[in-house]
Amino acid sequence: MAAKLVILKVTDLKRELEERSQDTSGRKAEFQQGLKNALEVASEDPENCLFEVGSEAGNLGEMLGGMKEEFMECSRSLKEELWKIPETRRRNLWCILDTWNKNSKNILEL
Repeated sequence: MAAKLVILKVTDLKRELEERSQDTSGRKAEFQQGLKNALEVASEDPENCLFEVGSEAGNLGEMLGGMKEEFMECSRSLKEELWKIPETRRRNLWCILDTWNKNSKNILEL
């Protein structure tokens, strides 16, 4: 996804500054000004320049990692609750839970 300089996050600003061998210490306003100056020196228009922000793959990986934790927590909770159910029904539910766990792990490992 592309964004203009004024809406870049600190991590994106730092990455852009590093790519241009500019100073990456300070605050967000300093990063914005430093990037603006670097663009002007390179004869680029800071007002209309678009930057690639965030890694879609990285964001997806973070999201899946969070989902994996949620799946595992739900699985633990369900197993605890299953012990409260009569044994004949519990066997069927164990099978469903095991299938669910296997499928969710396969999805999260993609």
